[in-house]
Amino acid sequence: MQSGLHCTPPRAGLANIPLAVGTIVGFAVVRPLRRLGRTVIHGGTVVAIAGVTGVIATLPLAGQGVSPWQLAPALLVTGLGMGLVMALCFATVLAGVEPHESGSAGGTLGAVQELGSALGVAAFGTIFFGRLPDAGFDHAMAVTLWVVAAMAAVCFAATFLLPRPARA
Repeated sequence: MQSGLHCTPPRAGLANIPLAVGTIVGFAVVRPLRRLGRTVIHGGTVVAIAGVTGVIATLPLAGQGVSPWQLAPALLVTGLGMGLVMALCFATVLAGVEPHESGSAGGTLGAVQELGSALGVAAFGTIFFGRLPDAGFDHAMAVTLWVVAAMAAVCFAATFLLPRPARA
């Protein structure tokens, strides 16, 4: 938002509040759904893809003058999906691990999650900033967001490899 839309750092940060609120709501509503395990992760992935698609649809309609208010609904939906996924991810993955190995498995999972986050930021940043000089903001952002949606679809498919129920 800062580079492409020339937002000040505070405005860019405030524009992402709906994403954070959606994530918090996703974490809050998942408790009664916990027994559904990976089904909730699948649902959260679909919701997140819908939110990303909403951002993709909003940007060309609003143009470079897009306001945080115009992006808020799609970011809220994206955050909701992310919250549903993240809330059950550890419990579902650890359901397939013997209880005496859960400590080391949890530590490994945390490290892999951090590594994945860093690689994701690097990859998506490279895609965006690689396209920005030649194609402009709209195209660079659209390409990047379509790659994000595609990666989320890959995660949806990979979720079938997880154990079905989450441990209580």
